[in-house]
Amino acid sequence: MRTSIVSRYGFQNLFRDLSDTIDSNGNENRLTLSPQYGKGSVRFINISDHVSIAVTDLRLHDGLEISYEMPATTSRLGVV
Repeated sequence: MRTSIVSRYGFQNLFRDLSDTIDSNGNENRLTLSPQYGKGSVRFINISDHVSIAVTDLRLHDGLEISYEMPATTSRLGVV
């Protein structure tokens, strides 16, 4: 499977689409992979409004290739 992602929400939504259960506990979400895709889980820990950590423990039936394009940001000097 190949996919392209442009935000952290896109990354989380990818794993939500591949999961069959989602457990939420405060700032942490644990997604359990659907058996049709493999075994394991992904934990998303939200540190702040702009920072999350993803901890993966997965065995996929097929490969997964993710290309992540960093969104352009604006600084005081202009677009970076």
